Amino acid sequence: MHQAKTGQTPPPELAAAMAKFETAQLEQLAHNVANRGALLPRNLTAEQRRAVMAMVSRVNPSL
Repeated sequence: MHQAKTGQTPPPELAAAMAKFETAQLEQLAHNVANRGALLPRNLTAEQRRAVMAMVSRVNPSL
């Protein structure tokens, strides 16, 4: 990642693109959990896990 390599914060455009990409990944994971019964990976942070579960409840309210 940009910050880890240079020790500087990424430019706003790059930070926004990285956030958008992470959100898309979490949405795809939520879709798979809701529709296919996929398991959540163990390497998610607590914040990511809460976000995925919130998305899952929107995709499939019965879960």
